[in-house]
Amino acid sequence: MLRAHGLPYGELERRGVALPVRRIDLRYLTPAFYEDVLLVHVWIEKHRSASMTFGYAIERENEGGGADTVARATVELACIDLASRRPQVFPDELQEFLRAHGG
Repeated sequence: MLRAHGLPYGELERRGVALPVRRIDLRYLTPAFYEDVLLVHVWIEKHRSASMTFGYAIERENEGGGADTVARATVELACIDLASRRPQVFPDELQEFLRAHGG
């Protein structure tokens, strides 16, 4: 999602910022199989000054042309300074991204 909006994660790390996973909640609803084409939808559920939570829905097309939800997940990320490995407030460009894309 970050890359799609012009802010690749690798660029954040080159600038000394990392977003490690603090928590993940994943619920499988129906199986997916090899060769299934899956669609992953992602959005920002919430954000604070130094953490954010993404929501995910993973879907598979069904024979009727609709989609079946295979799984739902939330992932909470913290913002840290890579050098000190301490929490930090999101850099300005990431704060702008969060304001522009909800949560």
